Amino acid sequence: VAVAMRSPRFLPGGGLLYTGIDGHLWILQPGGGTTQVARNAHDGSPAPDGRTLVLTLVREGIPHVYRIDPDGRSPVRLSHAPARETAVAPDGSYALYVTASDGRLWKVPLRGGPPVLLSRHPARYPAISPDGRLVAAIEHERDGEPGPRVRIMAADGGDERILELPRGAAASQSGFRFSPDGTAIDYAQTDEAGVGNLWRRPLDGGPDVQITRFAAEPLTGFDWSPDGRTLACLRGGWHGDAYLVRGDW
Repeated sequence: VAVAMRSPRFLPGGGLLYTGIDGHLWILQPGGGTTQVARNAHDGSPAPDGRTLVLTLVREGIPHVYRIDPDGRSPVRLSHAPARETAVAPDGSYALYVTASDGRLWKVPLRGGPPVLLSRHPARYPAISPDGRLVAAIEHERDGEPGPRVRIMAADGGDERILELPRGAAASQSGFRFSPDGTAIDYAQTDEAGVGNLWRRPLDGGPDVQITRFAAEPLTGFDWSPDGRTLACLRGGWHGDAYLVRGDW
């Protein structure tokens, strides 16, 4: 399906949540067609109940993280300061966000409560493992580093370690995820010819495994379906196409 989008996220009942080229948040329905969720919004993440979305909503030029209904109603602010880049735990118990001023990672109960600082290290683009026990975020890149560094930690803030991804790996909101079984980090990588594919880096230190075999165009975003059997890929950049790929992974 051809659609201008970024940060695709599967919804529990089917369809994709995405940010359009217009800077608004949309839902691509399973049978085709689109529905606007919120204006001036991005970084959308669905809760597993299908009745709640977490997103970055920009009001009067200031971004904050909100919890809303899928129809865009009943917004509740979750962030304590200007923030962006969200992720929701698989059981819907908490959400993550990054404060815009210093890049610190915060954890907040999805149904309300004070946020808790999870990591003081500046990072972006949080992801949560399928069992909710691990959190990952991409550290700010430094000059001279060959590729993005992923900080992995326990969801309670302990047991931190660094996973270094290779040169060309995407450092973006939709450029990396935990694998469906939670044993690896999946990442989009673009080679010197401008061809992007999906790769898998095991957390136990095993060799990287190539998942897709595309022969042209960048791969700028992806997401796994809740059952891990369907892959949504954004290829060709901001104005690219979205593809659904099914197979035994």
